[in-house]
Amino acid sequence: MFTTMLNETKKTEKQMEKFNYFKKHLGIITTINVGDKLGKYNNTYYIDGAGITQKARRWWYSQDRKKTFNNLNKDFVEFTDYLDNILSETYNNKKIIDDIVLFINDLMVGLYNLKTTYPDYKNIKCKIDSIIMIFIDFKEAIDKKPINKVTYRRNSFE
Repeated sequence: MFTTMLNETKKTEKQMEKFNYFKKHLGIITTINVGDKLGKYNNTYYIDGAGITQKARRWWYSQDRKKTFNNLNKDFVEFTDYLDNILSETYNNKKIIDDIVLFINDLMVGLYNLKTTYPDYKNIKCKIDSIIMIFIDFKEAIDKKPINKVTYRRNSFE
């Protein structure tokens, strides 16, 4: 029993560590407003705020909609793999699940705002729609899945 609890604790720590990585790496997407564009430099996302200089900044840093599409595709494939692993685990910590769902809700708002920034670029709109659908599927699946709680067995000799 002790080794089971130890293994579950290690799994929880590993899940939380990976989640914190994604939260740090993708968290800026939660702050995107309509008209903002997303760029990536040194493997870190940044927001190009809507304005007159946006086009010049994006040209200067060699950012365009195709790079944004490729970056989103790569990073969200990794994140959805993580979500699949969470779903396949037999033990999940309720706090981590709650944090993931809240983060997904925030990501969905940011992604939707980003989608409205590219009304004429079908590829990025379809990619964002598919990411949002994956998030919705995850939330539905996690609602149906029972979350195991760590229980401690106590023997009573009374």
